[in-house]
Amino acid sequence: MFVIELELNTSFSWFIRIQSHVCDSSSAWKNISNPKRSITQDLDNGKKVKLNQYEYGNKSVLQGLMLGGISLLLNDKSTLDDFENIDINYLEKELIPFLGKIINLRNEHAHIKAMQLVKYQVLDTLLFSKSSGISNICKLLDFKKLILENIKS
Repeated sequence: MFVIELELNTSFSWFIRIQSHVCDSSSAWKNISNPKRSITQDLDNGKKVKLNQYEYGNKSVLQGLMLGGISLLLNDKSTLDDFENIDINYLEKELIPFLGKIINLRNEHAHIKAMQLVKYQVLDTLLFSKSSGISNICKLLDFKKLILENIKS
């Protein structure tokens, strides 16, 4: 589950943070915003996701967004408008439902080492089973490549 969060933080969340002037294209973790100001993404549903939450004791290093915050951003139509060259269909039909299942599994088991074997097998199937010839983890990495191309251009 950590790998999903990390991959989305170093692609999707990074892109959104660049758009909000929280970081730049040199690093997903380097805070370039004023740490005294809270920078949030206002969502269509009235909720907010804080984009410039920094590490305790080091205001120049950003914390990663948690899966719940990433999911809120993925489900927000106005946030997705910034992704001009990205297949929104993939997000809506595959990534968002996949992420929802991962979050449900994570909520059931705070630590993967405490996960029952049956639930671990569900996680394994979610990540590595191939539907349409490619696994969800490979689809996520392909999605990351597209976003990184947008960041670097």
